[in-house]
Amino acid sequence: MLLIHRPSPLMDPDDIMKAIDLLKKSGKVKSFGVSNFTPSQMLLVNSTVDVNANQIEISLFELSAFLDGALDN
Repeated sequence: MLLIHRPSPLMDPDDIMKAIDLLKKSGKVKSFGVSNFTPSQMLLVNSTVDVNANQIEISLFELSAFLDGALDN
């Protein structure tokens, strides 16, 4: 699994998704996931490439995923 840790403000999301799609089609990557993406970023990515995992931050001190829709995806 190729896991992108967080979206980069310096990279074009379309270029990244095209590269992920190419890696999957070539067989170099079997599955793809993200980490620390907001729900809206997840929707954008998932519209282009199948996302197999979404690692979200949840702890006793970080509960925003229960409120922002991150658990819905």
